[in-house]
Amino acid sequence: MAVINQNKVYDFKECVTVQGDATAVTTGYITVLTIPARTVITDVIVVGVTPGVGASNFSVGVTGTPAAFILAHSAVDAVADHVIGDLPSERGSLLFSTTIIASATFAAATDVIFTLSATETTYLTVKIILSGYRY
Repeated sequence: MAVINQNKVYDFKECVTVQGDATAVTTGYITVLTIPARTVITDVIVVGVTPGVGASNFSVGVTGTPAAFILAHSAVDAVADHVIGDLPSERGSLLFSTTIIASATFAAATDVIFTLSATETTYLTVKIILSGYRY
């Protein structure tokens, strides 16, 4: 038995500030960043900056699975410094199973998306913080 190679593992931490648009049709999603290939996401939280006003919900996920990281949450809950995603009940399927908090491994580059369910009457502003590592 022999060690063939020693690979480095790098921390992955990103913070993106997202703001809804009160004047345009904002239903649908925007790509907030692209996770590099060979990345494991271990934690995603949303920190409120300015709450939205209206009947909209937001979620954070990946293309094809809009609530993979953060389940749909009311925009009015995004008050300053309120953390969303720190409770298992707020986490999407890629970060939580019925018994344990999980992680998500991405072999290929993948887009992280922010989805807003309806047009806001006031700008919703949140910070999305992703943590993990690259291998």
